[in-house]
Amino acid sequence: MTAPTRAETIAKGAAGHRRGAGCCSLSGQPNAGAKPAAADREDMVFLAGGNFLMGSNSFYREERPVRPAHVDGFWIDVYPVTNADFRQFVDATGYVTYSERPPNPAMYPDADPALLVPGSLVFKKPDRPVSLRDNLAWWEYKVGADWRHVEPPRFPAQEQVWEHTPRAGADGLGRAAILNPDIGDGRALGVELAWSHETLPRLFQWRVMSDQNYVVGLEPGNAPIEGRAHARESGTLVTLAPGEERRTSLRITLHGDADGLAGARERIAACTA
Repeated sequence: MTAPTRAETIAKGAAGHRRGAGCCSLSGQPNAGAKPAAADREDMVFLAGGNFLMGSNSFYREERPVRPAHVDGFWIDVYPVTNADFRQFVDATGYVTYSERPPNPAMYPDADPALLVPGSLVFKKPDRPVSLRDNLAWWEYKVGADWRHVEPPRFPAQEQVWEHTPRAGADGLGRAAILNPDIGDGRALGVELAWSHETLPRLFQWRVMSDQNYVVGLEPGNAPIEGRAHARESGTLVTLAPGEERRTSLRITLHGDADGLAGARERIAACTA
């Protein structure tokens, strides 16, 4: 007997382990202490299960009533799941996210029928103080918003930034790239970054989108997204004492053909294997 693959193990949880059989159950025998060996992998950790009260009587209709429930122990990745990881899972299982399915009208009786189409709530930063009783003040339903699609341009243009947690390859380097297989006339263009993961463990992705313009940047770093002041307050700011020396490395490679882009993808994929 062979152990199931990681995709098969995750698929088992997504395919329908519902009440009484698996992930979360309202009845049945608790199995909080059992630790299956099938998915015992270096890049995953096991979280023991237990009993809890699920739902809320104070907020959304679909969360009512509060009821006792049990969740079995489960495996979880040590690192955040990337889009590439999730695509492998979707390809292996055929899973369709809720953002890609039409909402069930019975669950949203007060909703505008025009909005009962596949989409997702997207965070919208309020431009003024708002009441915490109105969640629509900071959430906006976007038709077609899901993991497969890039957010369309905003007007006026706004700068956006994300902090990623990259993994190092066997050579100790973190890698990221911006790759465009067709910039016109069948030409390809890409820029690949490789840096010392030990000294630069974070990666920031900057983006500004406006009409006819798309600016994106990649920046390895060692301070959190909140900035140096926050890092100093939390005691995580990396500093140098007088006379102290610390070295790092950053290599930038430009690619101008399909082979170069393919090689960059392979090197990045090797960091997540």
